[in-house]
Amino acid sequence: MGRGRAAADQPAAAPDRQLRAARQGPRSGGPVRGQAAALAEVAAKQAEEIAAARARPATGEERRLSRLGELDPLAFGHFLQLLGEALASWRPGTRKTFATSNDGSMVSAAADAYGAACPPLVRLQGQPSAAAVTLLRHLHEQGATLHYHGDFDWGGLRIATTLLRHGPWRPWRYTVADYRAAATATPLAAPLTGTPAESPWDPALASGLAELGVRVEEESVLGDLLSDLAG
Repeated sequence: MGRGRAAADQPAAAPDRQLRAARQGPRSGGPVRGQAAALAEVAAKQAEEIAAARARPATGEERRLSRLGELDPLAFGHFLQLLGEALASWRPGTRKTFATSNDGSMVSAAADAYGAACPPLVRLQGQPSAAAVTLLRHLHEQGATLHYHGDFDWGGLRIATTLLRHGPWRPWRYTVADYRAAATATPLAAPLTGTPAESPWDPALASGLAELGVRVEEESVLGDLLSDLAG
């Protein structure tokens, strides 16, 4: 962790400063560029840096911190964020834990709706990171049951399958029946693209995706998922 702390002392918010500078427009002197173009360029660079940072700790398996090597500021900050969110979800006596793979809108909506009364909710942010896998495995060993929901697309199935390799979980509105209902309720759903994947927890789900050919993002069923957390 010594290396991680040293890395965290470096200026991790550089992309944010770049975005603010782009919003403020060009200073006097030098060529003038369109503000929209400058913002788009900085945003694209920041997205690339964040994606690379997420890839470092997202090993998909339990791993010692010493094996992660030296993390740059963005990667180290992302790791701490995931670890903090995961640890904050645990409470003594926890018997039911929910996990989601989306970008954070589910967690934000649940926090707004239920506050401190919200059941434990872990945001995976794509492929399970070492921190998330370790936390979920620990909860399972303590007797908690994990309920998982992800996007109805090939990428979502792959994430769920990876998680299943590390520990058992129960589908949280994530079966073929749930997919058909969600697709029917989302008439403007985007077409399904990418390489097909399997769904070992419900083989019929993969077949259903191939049949209907549409993807349904987690946000489309947010209302149903929030209602589950109430009970």
